[in-house]
Amino acid sequence: MSTESIDEINEVVQWYTTLPFGYNDVNDLMFGRQKLTGYLFRYTTELGEVRKSWNQAQAIRENEKSKLEAREVHQGIGKAEIFAKANTTKEFDLEKKLEGAYYSHKENVESIREVLNAMNQHIAIARDELTRRNFQG
Repeated sequence: MSTESIDEINEVVQWYTTLPFGYNDVNDLMFGRQKLTGYLFRYTTELGEVRKSWNQAQAIRENEKSKLEAREVHQGIGKAEIFAKANTTKEFDLEKKLEGAYYSHKENVESIREVLNAMNQHIAIARDELTRRNFQG
């Protein structure tokens, strides 16, 4: 995954979380939301690529394991399975590394969506306040 994407996301989230209480500049909030939405799109595209890599690693491991089991089946199914498992640890490690990366980044996506939800609510409240002020004044 690109560190640029997460850095850009973190920059917007940092900006948003350090706004003073009562901040209500609708244009700034909408611009921040716009940037975060774009960065999230790019990040989720990268997340899809991590998922593809994980799937490919899983397929490679399963294929290699099946070939080793077939080659050693003459020793019995149990021994062939143990042999295949023991000789595909490198593939298994890569698969688990990619699986962990996928779920880690997927959790980030969920957290970013929560920030976007908060921004949407903040914008709605700020708009409502602006409308009331303009209507009264």
